[in-house]
Amino acid sequence: MYVASRPNREIPVPPKQIADASKASPSYIAKVASSLVRAGILRAHRGAMGGVTLAAQPEKLTLFEIVETSQGRILADYCDGHFELDKVCNWHKAMHQLYTSTVSVLKRWTLADLLAKPAPDVHQHGDSFCRLARSGFDWLKLGDMIAAGEPPPRKRR
Repeated sequence: MYVASRPNREIPVPPKQIADASKASPSYIAKVASSLVRAGILRAHRGAMGGVTLAAQPEKLTLFEIVETSQGRILADYCDGHFELDKVCNWHKAMHQLYTSTVSVLKRWTLADLLAKPAPDVHQHGDSFCRLARSGFDWLKLGDMIAAGEPPPRKRR
């Protein structure tokens, strides 16, 4: 979201800057960024002004691609070997439905869909169960800060 929410997506973003802005571990962000580069979702840029940029348009990046690349393959291997769904117990039928529903939703949503409304409506921030809203992290404000050349907020210690 951080890389995609920037007004100028052509300027590389160092993983350390992403970690500081999102209050995440720099080593975790570096590992995820590396996986996303290997998958062709991000593009790496070397040098003093290096970092990562999007390798594709947000409209073409599904959450399925992003989640599987950054978190690992979504598994539904509750049985050994192949099985006929109509002959398994109801637990396995339920888990198969859960898997297919999850994959379907992740394939339907794109990064552009998330960017269209990255946080709850303003009037809901106080009562929101949204972790992004509760954290006080404002993706839109961050984009404005970067466009103005301001540094991202520092990670709280």
